[in-house]
Amino acid sequence: MTATERKVTVDGKTLLMTSEVRDDPARRAAFNRLTRQVFGFDFQAWYDGGYWGDRYIPYLLLEGDRAVANVSVNVMDFQTAQGPRWLGQLGTVMTDPGCRGRGFCRLLLEQVLEEWTGQCDGIYLYANQTVLGLYPKFGFHRQEELQHVGTPPPPNGLGVRRLEMGREADRRLLLRAYKQSNPFSACAMTDNQGLLMFYCTGMMKNDVYHIPELDAVAVALYSGHTMVLADVFCGGGMPMEAVVGALAEPGTTRVVYGFSPLDPRGCSPKPMRQEDTVLFALGDWDGVFQDPSVMMPLLSHA
Repeated sequence: MTATERKVTVDGKTLLMTSEVRDDPARRAAFNRLTRQVFGFDFQAWYDGGYWGDRYIPYLLLEGDRAVANVSVNVMDFQTAQGPRWLGQLGTVMTDPGCRGRGFCRLLLEQVLEEWTGQCDGIYLYANQTVLGLYPKFGFHRQEELQHVGTPPPPNGLGVRRLEMGREADRRLLLRAYKQSNPFSACAMTDNQGLLMFYCTGMMKNDVYHIPELDAVAVALYSGHTMVLADVFCGGGMPMEAVVGALAEPGTTRVVYGFSPLDPRGCSPKPMRQEDTVLFALGDWDGVFQDPSVMMPLLSHA
């Protein structure tokens, strides 16, 4: 896609709409200030680590040197049971609290949809409970996801090492494994090292594990007797139970999968109910996947 940059007039004020943000220090700083103000984090460390690539594209609205609204496009590739899918995921939708109600997000959404509709296999986003009425006005419809829950097999005694994401060698190990994708997933995110590292060098930096005997890397979180297996990266030719049996800690009685297993035997699908993760899709979502209840991988959420 070509870059967007044009002046717009809202309420008699001239604003700049631009998708040229990442490589402009002043615009990037303004974008990060707004992200901190609205969401409590920013993208500077991600940028400094070299992980902000071409697949994350903010559409930013500037009033002078101040960012007042944003809608980002995340370019997503998935390998599904029906073949590859190229999607656009919208995220980092935000408006300066002092500028809400002026139509800034509407303006940006209209621009993004004008540019991206028809350019990819589908467009989707995740909404929180406060804006569920907004997106149907743009043609989005709510889409239910099913999350699989099961019980772990007996521990198999395979060694597991938590990767230190501050170490370059362990980051390389994760990225090498990621290139093999998730052979157990009905919808696996591919070729998006940037989003992977946003999670694995950020909020999930302590949740990345290596199973040497399987040459597998997994992202797993533990709470009480429950393990959330967010994702797995390895070659094929082994049962998923081998990975789960290595990762499940003693006393684990429940495994929640962060992806849709290709072989769901032993699992029960349940409607996904998580705060701020209501899926909205544009157009023929059923035609995109042929299984409308497929769960987008947790690590693909932007």
